[in-house]
Amino acid sequence: MLSRQGVDEAHLARLKKDRKCIECDLSGADLSGADLSKINLNRVDLSGADLSGANLSGALLADVNLKGAKLRGTLLSGAYLGGVYLGGADLTGADLTGAGLEFSSLRGAICPEQLGLMAVNARIRI
Repeated sequence: MLSRQGVDEAHLARLKKDRKCIECDLSGADLSGADLSKINLNRVDLSGADLSGANLSGALLADVNLKGAKLRGTLLSGAYLGGVYLGGADLTGADLTGAGLEFSSLRGAICPEQLGLMAVNARIRI
């Protein structure tokens, strides 16, 4: 959808035009169902954003704040989520196949049980 009242319109426009948005504030944005595959979102605030059903496969999300974000059914296969904060985020039905979650925090996230098992073999704080 790529919208939200109150979201910095310049940041949203940059995301649409350049397919990257570094150090942007997209908190609370409605990005549900959006094709954000292979996008660069380094150091972005996506707290409270709705990314339900979005395609973020192969995306670069380093040091991103996803606190309370809706990631239900989001495709994150092959995405890099290093140093990401996912406290309170809803990952129900999200596909994290091959995703890199090094140094990320899942503490307080709503996530499938099998995601917690990934923490055994990766550097994830849960």
